[in-house]
Amino acid sequence: MDTYWFELQVGPVPNLEESADRLYSRCGDAMLAGDTRGGAVSFSREARNENEAVRTAINDAEQAGLQVTGVRSTACSVRLAPGAA
Repeated sequence: MDTYWFELQVGPVPNLEESADRLYSRCGDAMLAGDTRGGAVSFSREARNENEAVRTAINDAEQAGLQVTGVRSTACSVRLAPGAA
């Protein structure tokens, strides 16, 4: 497996500490930064391919209660419509 580096853009993060705790309990390859205006989760995810890395990261972020609004990577940049993930 390879390691893929990318960033998920997320909606408002009203309580950074609680959101980070929920995210970090699901995965150890993420770093959350944000505030009430929005934020980002940086990942270094091991996977078979970049698509799998991004899909599983979106799932982990959403299961942690974050609203994913986009993806940034060196390969592409994608903005997601609400409820599209």
